[in-house]
Amino acid sequence: MKMAAVLLLISGATAAHAQDDGARIRERVEKELGQAISRTRQSLRDFVMKELAEAGIGAASLAAQLERFAKTLIDDDLHNRLKKLLLSPQGKELVQEFMDSQNMQSLDSLIEAYFEKDKNGKHTVREEFEEVLAQMLDSIAPPAAGSIGIDLLIDKANPDSKGLKVAGVTAGGPAAIAGLKAGDILVSVAGRELTSRNVEEIMKSLKPGQDVKITYERDKVRNTVTAKAK
Repeated sequence: MKMAAVLLLISGATAAHAQDDGARIRERVEKELGQAISRTRQSLRDFVMKELAEAGIGAASLAAQLERFAKTLIDDDLHNRLKKLLLSPQGKELVQEFMDSQNMQSLDSLIEAYFEKDKNGKHTVREEFEEVLAQMLDSIAPPAAGSIGIDLLIDKANPDSKGLKVAGVTAGGPAAIAGLKAGDILVSVAGRELTSRNVEEIMKSLKPGQDVKITYERDKVRNTVTAKAK
């Protein structure tokens, strides 16, 4: 009887031990399986992000990097023109071509080579490259022409006759604010006498924000005013 009790105890202890071993094995397997799944997910995520970046999609793409960099450029005419170019499809292609030609592997390399960052985190092109940048922008993206908000009648039959009749002015525009009206004769703009031959060239030469001196005639009386081109 005692022997049977001892054997029963031993059998019970063995079963309990086997149960503990089984629980530990299951716990280890579940842990290793979880780690394997996590590694697989990370590898898949890295692969997908790499493919998206190479396709120009996602936060790591050159387009996204350029958009973030453009926001850090200082606010002036030169850098605003650069910002506009960088945010365009043409600008992104130009940057990629330049990086390839210079064997640059990342946008950070280009930024470090050609730009400086101030204490506020704003970037400005290095002084020695300002003129080169301005020339590049002029060839790729000419400065926007200013407008004084005025429509003129062009006399193609007499292209060299001086003075052009005002057909209309944009309500609230620079010319309207300066007092010009339809029917006035525009004599000169920015110090240059107007003709049908040169009017397009003169108007295109105006810059946004420029103070433009305008001379016109109304009822045979000549007046000179100043308007700020937009």
